[in-house]
Amino acid sequence: MLFAKLEKIFFYLTIFLLVSQLGRHFWPSFSFINGVRSDYLSPTLYVSDISIICLAFLYFARRKIFISSIVKKEYCGSISFVIFFLLIGIGVVLSKNPYAGLYGMIKIIEFIFFGFYIAAFQFSKKTFALSLWVGILFSGFLAMAQFIHHGSLGGLFYFFGERAFNGETPGIANASIGGSLILRPYATFPHPNVLAGYLLFTTLLFLHFFESNKHRVLFISFTVLVAGIGILLSLSRAVWIMGIVLGSYLFIKHRLDRYSIFIFSILVFALVIFSQTLFASRLYETSFQNESVAQRIVLARASIDMFGDHMFFGVGLNNYLGELSSYITRLSPVMYQPVHSIFLLLFSEGGIFSFGMVVYFLYLTTKNVFSLSKKDKEFCLMLLCSFLFIGLFDHYFFTLQQGQLLMTLVLGVIWNKILTTSGTIT
Repeated sequence: MLFAKLEKIFFYLTIFLLVSQLGRHFWPSFSFINGVRSDYLSPTLYVSDISIICLAFLYFARRKIFISSIVKKEYCGSISFVIFFLLIGIGVVLSKNPYAGLYGMIKIIEFIFFGFYIAAFQFSKKTFALSLWVGILFSGFLAMAQFIHHGSLGGLFYFFGERAFNGETPGIANASIGGSLILRPYATFPHPNVLAGYLLFTTLLFLHFFESNKHRVLFISFTVLVAGIGILLSLSRAVWIMGIVLGSYLFIKHRLDRYSIFIFSILVFALVIFSQTLFASRLYETSFQNESVAQRIVLARASIDMFGDHMFFGVGLNNYLGELSSYITRLSPVMYQPVHSIFLLLFSEGGIFSFGMVVYFLYLTTKNVFSLSKKDKEFCLMLLCSFLFIGLFDHYFFTLQQGQLLMTLVLGVIWNKILTTSGTIT
């Protein structure tokens, strides 16, 4: 009984810890590229990792037949994962930096466990929604404070993983708008784009699982307002576009139901974006000559060239950065970053076989979505389309701890048929 209660506590704690990037970095030789440390390759023990490890320990301690039961009940799925790991493993063995690839495989195992856990078990809708709610308010208000303060706040927020920065910090995400540099808030995330993605997905999840009624309208509206401001200030174009598309669709389809609050807020923010030069120029001034866009194109070309040279097994998991210098001449330090597309990254690091396995998994996920009830199918399609669209233009779902956790949460919820039913979950 005690283990069961602790298991639930660590699950909800892990959901909240999506906001935290507090962790202990280690710097073995394979985490250096040309003598420079790379955060992407550094083995890191995050607080969220500790929470998942405790969850796994409690889970296995209570269910000693877990592995055998999975093999019996999900034989085809188990074989598919084994094949996927064999393909990834071959690429890692053939890579120039196999230890970095091995670390990546360990992380995959961790998140597969967490994804299976989310997908397989019942838990309280209310507690799940409240865990998300606390994270939304925490991140939204911190993003506002950083934007007003023109930098990090420090103090207690350090223990949630807030990094020390201001507008002049090297490599910080400033946006050039109308000739002025605007500091994009990070909250406790590694990049403003991750902050925006977190707020978008957790707000959708919160709205779906929180039991709304006329007495909670102000409560829900306030939550969406905070999330919307955080997304607006992040200046994340992909999330802006996705938010406007989702808001417009829901406004047309569900004018009078609980989504109307979310729709109204999104449309108001969309109006602000396009009516104010400050934010409208963030979209209008985007061009192929823009520095960030030009860098993304160069990285994408390098990714395609890598795939051409390592078509079957790729350059190896976590080996994209180490291979960049072979494909880009005069490589500057700022260019040592993954290609901004999870699909191109998978192509270059995993090759055609691993990419095919992931496509097959996405096919099964889509098939699962269409087996749900009408309301839940609509909700899960919004999650899946948002994930695929944002993943087309960014890499954090594959490369950063909080992005990996967010992807695992989204896919786990989509696969959890019990969680996405309309009935009450205890």
